[in-house]
Amino acid sequence: MSCVTYILVALERTRLNHPRWHNGAMPAPTRVADALTRHPELFRRAVTATFTGLCPAAGVLIAQPAAHADLPVACAWVLRNSAEQVSDYAAAVIRQLGCEHRRSSTDPAHYALFARALRAGLDAVAAEDDLEPADVAHAAHLLEHCCTLMRDAALAADAQQLPPYIGGTVAQVERRCHRISVIRVQADEPVAYPAGGALAVAGELDPGIWRTLCPAIPANEFGQLEFHVPYSSPGADALIVAPKVGDRWRIAAPYQPIQLSTDADLLLISHGVGLAPLRAIAADVMLQAHPPRIHMFVGADYPGELYDLMSLWHQAASAPYLSVTPVAAHEDDEWWVRPSEYSRPPRGLHLPQTGQAGEVAASYGTWEDRSIIIAGAAADVAASSRALTAAGTPAARIQELLLDERL
Repeated sequence: MSCVTYILVALERTRLNHPRWHNGAMPAPTRVADALTRHPELFRRAVTATFTGLCPAAGVLIAQPAAHADLPVACAWVLRNSAEQVSDYAAAVIRQLGCEHRRSSTDPAHYALFARALRAGLDAVAAEDDLEPADVAHAAHLLEHCCTLMRDAALAADAQQLPPYIGGTVAQVERRCHRISVIRVQADEPVAYPAGGALAVAGELDPGIWRTLCPAIPANEFGQLEFHVPYSSPGADALIVAPKVGDRWRIAAPYQPIQLSTDADLLLISHGVGLAPLRAIAADVMLQAHPPRIHMFVGADYPGELYDLMSLWHQAASAPYLSVTPVAAHEDDEWWVRPSEYSRPPRGLHLPQTGQAGEVAASYGTWEDRSIIIAGAAADVAASSRALTAAGTPAARIQELLLDERL
């Protein structure tokens, strides 16, 4: 899934940034969006079949099933954020998506064909849901305009000679525990991205399979990258989740899902590999002349999955304003966790606590004087947010960074 697609799908699923109507009349695009959410598989199949028939290269362009499965959700987001025309906010997101698609060698001619495929998908849903023809035509016009915006953005990026991606070589692979690896990549040139942001990565031998990963270190002039990758059974994305030293990767599409304020001290709560973007943020703010105080609660399911305690200890040892509290949901490891020396808490680090990371953090107080960022899988992030707000933390102080769970 592309970085921007992942964000707009998250927005649609949480119903954020949707326009409100006050006269009781639901806008036509919203009625069609509701129909898409009722018949997502019907829409997806119709679009895929039509696009494959119109474009023989579609097999490569839509090689990522998980991302394509979210097409109905992404289209619904666009329609909910549009009335008579595509909103400025939606247009900005769509233009970025057009730039991202260059990494898959998308031809500008593909966008007109994809607009026709989207219309076929709308027609299939309309037949099932008895939508008004005028509503369907208007929704098709909006989605066609989105395709035009993507095409124009891609052409503009080409004209500026912006590379669609940067190559890189896997330099080191460390299996920190059964389910998590730390992978270091040497890019062919420096990669610009904001601390806490995400990059899209793909194996060079299978460029149709892209995954969204957050670097664990800030951008640097040497092109060095570090990713914390949750391991799953090797499948279509084996080149990413189980790489070998020397493998070639493609790196593209920096995106920053949060707006970090360093005016206040920080509370950072991670779950699993949600540690990666928070570690990059901490390292970045520590470079300031007067860095803020940082308290990190590093959460995992098992003690052996606190896979980066050794590195965090080295950071904390040289930074008196950084505190690290490890938290594991279970007191003991299961036999299959296979912990490494990196998960053993060194002397001087807070002793690991047992429980849910957000609940443990909430037991320390309200943290109302801190900027708070919670990163990890959606369910874990939501649980920590609930625990903090229940303890009196102002919800406005909390930012959530949801990681792509498709790895």
